[in-house]
Parts: sequence; C-alpha cells; structure tokens
Amino acid sequence: MRVKFRFNSPVFVTMLALPLLFAGHGQAQSLNEALDGLLSQNGTIESAEQSLLSAKSGADAVRTRLYPKLTLKGAITRKKLDNGTTRGIGFDNGETQTVRSGSLTLKQELFSGFSDMARIEEADAGLARAQAKLLATQQAELGRGAVAYYAVLQETALIDSMKQVKGFAQEMLELARESRKNGGDSDATWIAAQKDALDHETKLVGQKHRFARAVGDYIRYFGVEPDTETMAFVTIDDGKMPVSQEDLLAQVEGSADILAGFKKAEMSQARIKRARASGYPSLTLSLAHERDNDSFISNDTNNGVDLSHTEETSLELALKWELSALLYNRHAINKAASTSLSDRAKARALLKRLEGQAMKLWDDYQHYRDEIRLLGEMRGQEKQLEEIEAAKIAAGGGKIQDLLKLQIRHARTEQRLIRASHGLEQTKVRILALINQMNADV
Repeated sequence: MRVKFRFNSPVFVTMLALPLLFAGHGQAQSLNEALDGLLSQNGTIESAEQSLLSAKSGADAVRTRLYPKLTLKGAITRKKLDNGTTRGIGFDNGETQTVRSGSLTLKQELFSGFSDMARIEEADAGLARAQAKLLATQQAELGRGAVAYYAVLQETALIDSMKQVKGFAQEMLELARESRKNGGDSDATWIAAQKDALDHETKLVGQKHRFARAVGDYIRYFGVEPDTETMAFVTIDDGKMPVSQEDLLAQVEGSADILAGFKKAEMSQARIKRARASGYPSLTLSLAHERDNDSFISNDTNNGVDLSHTEETSLELALKWELSALLYNRHAINKAASTSLSDRAKARALLKRLEGQAMKLWDDYQHYRDEIRLLGEMRGQEKQLEEIEAAKIAAGGGKIQDLLKLQIRHARTEQRLIRASHGLEQTKVRILALINQMNADV
C-alpha cells in the first residue's frame, strides 16, 4: 500500500532562504519524494498493514461458519491372525484380516442462537478498525516525517544566518580593536565587542546542536541522512486547510483515529450479542453415509471371505442446549457490556484530546500567519534603514559600526522569519495529518 502526498501550491521561500538554503546542485529532493521513500521502509506502517491483513483474514474465516461442513473419513486396518476361529473356516496357516470403513458427512447448522452473526459483526468491526488504524498510522508517520523534513531545513537556514551574524560581530570586534589601538574607543567598548562576539559564537554552537537533533529525527523517519543541498522548501496551499476552527473540529470528529476508537467499541458491543447467544439452543442438520467391510484372506492360498459388509445412510436433526451456559451467560454479558462502555469512554476521551490539539494547532496557524506578515513589514523597514545608513557612509557622514548593527538586527529578524515560516508549514502538516487530508491514496 502506498500513500501519495502532494502539494499543488507554488514554491515560496523567504529572502534569506533563497541564497542560504536552496543553492544546492542537481535535482532537488521534494517533500513528496522524501515521504514516498518513508513509506517504503517505515516499520510502524508495515505493522499496521499486517494487522489489516490479519483482520481481513479473520473476517473471511468467521464467515465460513455459515457454510455447510463436508467431512470425508476413511480407514483400512490389516491384521495377521492365527486362531481357532479362522482355522474353522478353512485357513490353516494363518490369515490376514482387513477392515475397511469410510463415511461422508454433510452438516449444516440451522440455528446458533445468533452467535455466528455476532461473530461476523465483531469481525467486520475489527476489519473497519484495522483499516482506520492503518490510515491514521500512515497520516501520523507522514506528518512526523514532513515535520522532520522542515526542521532540518529550518536549522540549516538558522546556522547559515548565525554564521553571517557572527561575521558581522567579528567585523565590529576588529573595528573596536583598531579604534582602541588608536585611542578612539574605551576599554569598555572593546570588552563589549568581545562579549558580543562570544555571545554569537555561543549561539552558533547551540544552533549546531539543534541541527544535530533535527538530523537524528530525520534519520529516524527516512532511514538516511538528509542532503540539505538537494532539499527544497515549499509552502502548502492554504486552500487545503480548514476554513475555520469549527470546520477543523468537525473534521477531527470524523478522523480515522476517532473511527478506530468507536469501531473498537462496536467490537465490544458484538461480544455482548455473542454472550447473549450462548444461552440459546442450537439446531444442526446432519446427513451421513457410512460403509464398512470386514474380510479375511488366507496367507497360503490367497482365498478370502467377507465376514461383513454394511452401508448406512442417516439423517439427523440435533437440538443442543447447554443449560450450564445459562449460569455463565449473565457474567459474560456483564463483562462484555463493561468493556463496551469503557471503549466508548476511551473513544470520547480521545476525541476531546484531539479537539484540544486541533484548537492549539489552529491558534498556532493563525499566529504564524500574523507573525510572518508583521516580520515582513519589519524586514522592509530595516532594509530601508540599512540603505539610509549606507548612503550616509558613502557621503562620509556615517559609521560602519552603525551599519553593522543594523545588519545584525536585520539578520535576527530574518531568523525570526525563518522560524515562523517553517513553523507555519509544520503546523499545516500537523493539521492535515490530524484530519487525514494529506492526499492519502490507500
């Protein structure tokens, strides 16, 4: 089984991501291609697929209880004998007794107290649950894989941005050193420049650790190390998203996880019916044909004699009622009913939990969109300030240090924009996985 995950929206990248992230060589590895590889080697999905095959086999097997049962039996027994009885019929030097028997029986259960129908109902609910669990597992694994994909891109972009900021800080440190040497800046300015340089170095070290963790998550889902030179950032079309929080919650209620929970409760409900059926009698019709042949053959002369030959055909209608089952019946019903109530309660609790997740994700979705809009405006303003300061320097009236400070501030805004842009796409992926809308084609 394969699941296709498609994005139909145009590619969107941030200003910083263009030069830093996607300057790779060769054909880019799209998110679709990465997720397709995930499906081919994901053990969790494979386990869910095997569970579905097992449930399907069980549903098919339980239906055979409705069919007639045909039984064929046959046996041949040979014995070497030497006794007075056989000598009396002319066998002097021992003889061989051969007994042949065979039977053909056709049996059809006419009434089983509805237990067979209850078993079929339970098996069908189990099959539907396995199908829902497979879909939910596929969606969850695809969602986690996509989040890991975006995380690697984000941490890579942040490393490159922090390296750029570190370079700006080093330039300011060199300018402070030269100014101090020439008697321009105080020791305090020099020490502050050193501290800023160390601060940016520390942040870069921490960012590299975050990148390593992101790589670990990527390997967990995709089985290979990420090739950041060929990975591509894409935005998911907002048209794929729910139109409102109410729409999202409605889709969560119909998601595969919730369906699987209530199908488990249906299985328990079918067990109640099966427990009740155990107190009813059963009615079975049997048609049998039996044949037996008993003969002797002399070991000396090969002469033989048939001692007996019988054939019998019988038709039987059997009524079976286990009165002892009535004593156990009430206990079995109560136990099954308790399990059913528990399963339904768990399904409702799961729905509440997923609704809580959905509301948080919707809030994150709106927050990231607003943040990206505002950061875009800030970036434009900071770019204008840089241009003004550069013009002042060109005219001989500005300071390089002031321009470097503006560039550092601009880079930090770009870092916030990187986090917001990738956070938005990760949130979209989580929402789509939650409502099973990642274009799964099972």
